[in-house]
Amino acid sequence: MGIGAGDLREGLSVVLHSVQRGVPDFFLQGRSDGSVFPAETMTGPGTQWMVHATPNPGVFRFECEGVARFLEGSASGCKVQLAPAGSSSVGTNWNVQDFPNPDQEAGGGFSHVSLQCQSQGDGCKSGFLSLIDKEGGTFGKHRLTFDMWSVGLAPEDSRHTAVHWEIILLPVATEGGSTDTGTGGTPTKSV
Repeated sequence: MGIGAGDLREGLSVVLHSVQRGVPDFFLQGRSDGSVFPAETMTGPGTQWMVHATPNPGVFRFECEGVARFLEGSASGCKVQLAPAGSSSVGTNWNVQDFPNPDQEAGGGFSHVSLQCQSQGDGCKSGFLSLIDKEGGTFGKHRLTFDMWSVGLAPEDSRHTAVHWEIILLPVATEGGSTDTGTGGTPTKSV
């Protein structure tokens, strides 16, 4: 089950899951070479992200666990990559906003959010984290195979057509607690 923007806080471990109609079901994956790609599962390396709060309400940084680099948008090239851990680039700051979701009101759905890069400049100023057709367009062409997609920024005026995301909270150990399940399943202690 996904969490909303208001539930994010420092230190949470999450997975970012694409939930937009017409877009392949995928999970955001960072790689050690600094690239960001769509992944088919949430269990592969680079698919878990540590949330870091910023001084600005609703704005967070996402650190790729196991890679120790931050999700970064580049306004000038409409690209998404991983910035080095010590980077102070404004492109590593993401405004997370809830989308209205009728499923939530009916008591069964999950929160959808948008992630808006705070990077400024020509091209994709304040663009939204999205899937980009490798031929240059956003998902409007309804291509449904992974080899035709990359991760990038959709323009600022595209909030309602950019990819919707589900933020999946992962179990984390509480202080002094064990994450050992004894059977190889999901850790037994969570926040």
